[in-house]
Amino acid sequence: MANLKLQASRALLVIPSDNCLIPSANLLASGTLGSVGASTIVDPSAEFVTTDASGNTIYTVNPGDVVYIYGTGEAATVLQVLNATTLALNAPIGVVGQDYKVYLQGPMSGYGNNDGCVLYIGVAGNITVDTLAGDNVTFQGVIGGTFFPVNLGKLYATGTDAENIIALW
Repeated sequence: MANLKLQASRALLVIPSDNCLIPSANLLASGTLGSVGASTIVDPSAEFVTTDASGNTIYTVNPGDVVYIYGTGEAATVLQVLNATTLALNAPIGVVGQDYKVYLQGPMSGYGNNDGCVLYIGVAGNITVDTLAGDNVTFQGVIGGTFFPVNLGKLYATGTDAENIIALW
């Protein structure tokens, strides 16, 4: 039997979500929500879109990127950058005054930004995941304080009751 050797160089505390893939650990933007709509968030001090000296539009955030709100344990995928301060999402999340983070899109959207991750499970329980090959499976009774060496793209909220899960690359 071969020895498993895990030497991760990146880590991210994962929010299990039915709305988005596990993002890469590349932080694109962060701030505080000024307002929220049905499926939009607004940060009046954000610059999700800027213009360079030549007048070219530069997007800091793009469709497919992932918004995490650790304070409420919510996550969603960016569908559209509406303007410099507003993002349209695939699910309503957040409350005014909450801090948010936007991470670069996860795997299965071309594999270019995140080639999948393995997990560290902090607190024991069940996890429902999609592997990078697209297999949807629920693992029962995953032991806490251990690594979960399956190459994953998504960690669902539905079917997951394990806690303090960290993605490692």
